Amino acid sequence: MKVKKQYNTLEERELLIQEHSDLFLIEEHNIFEGNFLVFADEYPELPDPEPTLSEQVTELNQTVGNLILESANDKSTIASLENTVGSLLLEIAALKGGAE
Repeated sequence: MKVKKQYNTLEERELLIQEHSDLFLIEEHNIFEGNFLVFADEYPELPDPEPTLSEQVTELNQTVGNLILESANDKSTIASLENTVGSLLLEIAALKGGAE
């Protein structure tokens, strides 16, 4: 549950904080419409921290390594297919009597 309270002076702000001491102060808004404190009965979950630069570099290195392996596998598959196509073309030529 969230409770949003408006205040005008610093004394009112402190009084609101004391009155709602059983709740967590999770937000404060000082906007054109006024000053507001937002309280909640549960502390909000904090988002997961952003990965560090070192962690990002490690992840990118792993991704690049995986892409290199995938590329090597693809090249091997292409070479195998080229050999198969070449063999099939020779067989077709032999069947037509064009090459022996």
